[in-house]
Amino acid sequence: TIEMVLHYLRVLEIPRPQLHLNSVGCAKCRPPYTELLARTLEPVIQEFCSDCQRRLQTNVLRILDCKVDQERVSRLPVLVDHLCEDCAAHFQAVREGLMDLDVEFRLAPLLVRGLDYYVRTAFEVTVENLGAQNALVGGGRYDGLVAQLGGPDIPGFGFALGLDRLVMVLPTRRASRHVPDIQLVVVGTEPARRARKLATELRHAGVAVALDVEGRSVKAQMRRANRAGARHTLVLGEDELRDDRATLRRLEDGREQTYGLDDLSELIKELKNASNR
Repeated sequence: TIEMVLHYLRVLEIPRPQLHLNSVGCAKCRPPYTELLARTLEPVIQEFCSDCQRRLQTNVLRILDCKVDQERVSRLPVLVDHLCEDCAAHFQAVREGLMDLDVEFRLAPLLVRGLDYYVRTAFEVTVENLGAQNALVGGGRYDGLVAQLGGPDIPGFGFALGLDRLVMVLPTRRASRHVPDIQLVVVGTEPARRARKLATELRHAGVAVALDVEGRSVKAQMRRANRAGARHTLVLGEDELRDDRATLRRLEDGREQTYGLDDLSELIKELKNASNR
């Protein structure tokens, strides 16, 4: 989702978006941290602004958001140093996943969310030319949201985008393509990791790519390709990963062509030619 947001901003030619990343922990590690933060603040809270003094009683995490007392806030303990083992491992996996996709990010230990349904990953994308309020996109992991709304306890991830701010920094308008040039059909954990990188490389080259991220069966992924009207499919499994080659199948007539995954130039050329036909 994070890479999708950044790709969307790139397509819109938004200049120099900057990703900021943090973890806000979970119901296991966040309460001890908020208690530590409150104990640290209580003796010195009178030195902070009136909003921070109020937040100490209502939502102590929001003090880390304060723009008035940034120097004092910067000396407070940060949650990322107090994550439980599971949250620390998850945060490491998120960072490694972004690095796999060559996504640049800055660690932002003071980036928090005051809403209870946020867990673990929190992120923000800032841009230039917006002054002090330079956040364009903000979001994270919403595992508790659906349950709070009366639904099942299922994980979620999402973001909010400031449309008025987007318009302010938008240099051009682009029409989006609704039909994917290619549906990547993935079989296995390691192929899924390679498929994410492959999808990113193709998208950066201007190819519209659909990729399953829920581990569906091959049959279900093929059904999705047909429903979406995808022009091609490319199956990526353990055999293809070992051989560093995969076969592109044109759904219109069943024509197949094998390409090396270490050199995507011919594959990109074929896909872009097909999309122009």
